[in-house]
Amino acid sequence: GLFYDVRRGTTGVGAHVRDAACYVCWAFARAYEPQVLRPHMPTLSRAMVAATLFDREVNCRRAASAAFQENVGRQGAQNFPHGIDILTKLDFFNVGNIANCFTTLTDFVGQFPEHREYLVQHLVDRKLNHWDVEIRRLASRALGVLAPRDAARACGELLPSLTAKAQDRDLNLRHGAVLALCEVLTALGSRPGLMDSSNPDALDAVKDLPALFDKQRLFRGRGGEQVRAAISRLMETVGELRVALPMKAQLKYLDLIEESLKHPMEDVQRAAASALRTHLRAYFPVKAGPSERLLGRTTLHFQGLLAEPPNAASARGAALALGVLPPKLVPDAQTFLDLVRTLGAAGKGATEDEKDAETRMMSVEALHRLTLTLGVGFAGGGAGAAAVDYEAVRAVEEVYVDALGDYTMDKRGDVGSWARKAALRAYADLVRAVQRASPRVPSFLDGGKARLILEKMKAAAGGHVGPSGAPKGAGPTDPRDENLVGIEVTTPDGPGVVADVRVYGRVVEVALPDGEAKLYPLAAEGVTIPTVEERNLPPMVVPGPSEREAFLVPDAVALVGEAFQRGAALEFGVGEDGCGVGLGAPGAEPEEGSRGPGLEQSYEEEMVARLFGALVKQFGEKLDSVRECAGALLVELLHSDPSVGVALVPHRRELVAALRLQEGDAWSNASKTFPMLVKIMSLPAYTEAGVAGLVISVGCLTEAVQKAAAGALLDLFKVLRKAQNRQLPSRIGDALLKILAESLGDLRVVLPLFKTLDLLLRHEFLLDLDDPEVGQPTAVGTVPLTFPQRLLDAVTAELRLGGNHRSVPLLTTTAAVAIGTLGFANPTRADALGLVLKLMGHRYPRVRKFAAEQLYHKLLADDAILKNLHSDPGVAAAPPPPPAEAKG
Repeated sequence: GLFYDVRRGTTGVGAHVRDAACYVCWAFARAYEPQVLRPHMPTLSRAMVAATLFDREVNCRRAASAAFQENVGRQGAQNFPHGIDILTKLDFFNVGNIANCFTTLTDFVGQFPEHREYLVQHLVDRKLNHWDVEIRRLASRALGVLAPRDAARACGELLPSLTAKAQDRDLNLRHGAVLALCEVLTALGSRPGLMDSSNPDALDAVKDLPALFDKQRLFRGRGGEQVRAAISRLMETVGELRVALPMKAQLKYLDLIEESLKHPMEDVQRAAASALRTHLRAYFPVKAGPSERLLGRTTLHFQGLLAEPPNAASARGAALALGVLPPKLVPDAQTFLDLVRTLGAAGKGATEDEKDAETRMMSVEALHRLTLTLGVGFAGGGAGAAAVDYEAVRAVEEVYVDALGDYTMDKRGDVGSWARKAALRAYADLVRAVQRASPRVPSFLDGGKARLILEKMKAAAGGHVGPSGAPKGAGPTDPRDENLVGIEVTTPDGPGVVADVRVYGRVVEVALPDGEAKLYPLAAEGVTIPTVEERNLPPMVVPGPSEREAFLVPDAVALVGEAFQRGAALEFGVGEDGCGVGLGAPGAEPEEGSRGPGLEQSYEEEMVARLFGALVKQFGEKLDSVRECAGALLVELLHSDPSVGVALVPHRRELVAALRLQEGDAWSNASKTFPMLVKIMSLPAYTEAGVAGLVISVGCLTEAVQKAAAGALLDLFKVLRKAQNRQLPSRIGDALLKILAESLGDLRVVLPLFKTLDLLLRHEFLLDLDDPEVGQPTAVGTVPLTFPQRLLDAVTAELRLGGNHRSVPLLTTTAAVAIGTLGFANPTRADALGLVLKLMGHRYPRVRKFAAEQLYHKLLADDAILKNLHSDPGVAAAPPPPPAEAKG
């Protein structure tokens, strides 16, 4: 009864029976004396523990746990070996998480021999053939946890048993046994030579399973995709363990992996790609370079398959395969550039019908992995002959930027967002890799650059470096802070004295009381350094503006890391106490000659600016998942740890201040993220990018997102009007017009942009831009155009271009914008009225009706429009009507 589970088609019944059986076991403890139940307790206790760990339903697991606890308490510890320890671990709350039961709790109970063998047999007999595929996966993981507890028995008995069950006619058992083989082999792989010495025949049988499955055509029919994925995982495991395979078997594995790569199911393809990654690294050794035959069988084959795929599934599999290639199969830079072009063109298609969002996403992911695998290297550095240099970095960046503009739509919605999210993650990792490899980006982990900074400090001070009281000319001659030497510090191992300070990673060598010297990081988990006040060192005097931060010479190494993060210039000067060093204000251009080493304007700075512009734009998107991805990456890249964050970020301090998420909130929460976005939009470097993302959300159809975005934008303009700030509205207006000019005819952008303009015009937030001094007139020929004139010209151009399509929402929104521009002065008002009158004569009745109604409401609200139309200068009054002819 504790394990009653009868299969009914693709599901099963029996949870109510198992729950009742647990209650019966609970009642046994109360109904019978310990001596009566003693003969039955060993079997019953093991069964209750197995039910507590492995039942599919949480209520049954908790009921079994309660029954076991009652029996241990009433029947006595002598009937339940280790009963107290087990029931303490298997309590009501711990058994609530099924994954925790099959892994952590199983490992705990497995240490007791009385239960281990029973649990293993229960998993093999009852869980590997379970009707729920997730239970089969968890059961295989549990076997992997238990196998190392008795490795000899696992090799001698468990592996042959699983191999036999893997050839059973029952699909569920076949699938579960293959998964279990993978987990057990992986767990036992930590003990090299054990499997070969214990039972070499068992391992040979496991190696032959993929070919045997193919020969028996077990990949076909119902459930074949599950078996394919499991066999791919098995081939990956064989490769991870570096099991010896003859060349024929290696090629057979490669053929089977390629077949799975062409499967239409994504799970099967990704499992095959993971197997291919391991297989190509474990086998096919290359000495002086790959042979043409090997390249033709791998790199060139998959590249050709992606360039001219017979179907979408083949293209997706080929893209995944290119992403897992090892460096040995990308022999030179030209081969990598060819792969970049192929991956960049994949999935785009010449027409909408030919586009494939999955192929595009997988191509971006593949290029991401391949770039990180080869490594970014400049000036002969890098991971190998095909290391990604500046030319390749630019090519890769172009692919990512192009993917960030993928807004493909189909019946599933915005499927282009898959490629955009993949491109954001890939772009961030590319910038990290470039900055770590570039000689033009400072890093305090690089001792050589720290030495240059200290030498420059010495030169600025005329060779005098040190705190007050230090002898002249007695400064350090190597990249170390000798002023910390001799300081008493607190370490995790007790108090000690600093014996040496090293630049690499800010590590100190501390002499402990027992005479041993250990290295510790200068971090919260390592050494606690006394503060400046505790060390009685006066602050360094650094000349410069008051908002700049001064640092002590003993903290110079930390200053390098701060400069790395903020992208600020290092400034050097001599104060009363010796040489000082400080950081320029973030975003400010330093004076000539004041830049620190490696901080000159460079491609790396432009790259970071483009990345953060893309992140800010996606941070304003209408999809929650895209905003969540962009927000998480923004915070991650702004991290103060150089191993996570990036340097040279424009307005870094302001971004950090704006992106503060309260505990419990999420980046996908529109009411939290859009107020942050409008703060970021106030920064000149991010105004256009922020506007480009925000207008899509202001004009979207999702009510929660639209309200949050529109509310944040209106709140921003209210604050700006109260503060009489006209510069930021002008920048936002210019950004709106620029986006409109670049997106003419693109309904996806123009419609929400017009909705945003209508919102701002209805609240009269753009009327201040009618002032030529604020609107920043743009000269066209010899005639300066103000913001209202440029706006109306852009609307007219879109109406002229978009008049060919039948988008009634766009036409009505155009009428609303045109009516909103009636609030501007002439000549814009007269031109706007003409545009409205033109729309009132449109061929669509809905457009005519909307334009007439909105114009009527506008004139009722502001009757001065018609009066001012003729009284404003520059507008000629209409001639009087001719007199009526006298009748004869």
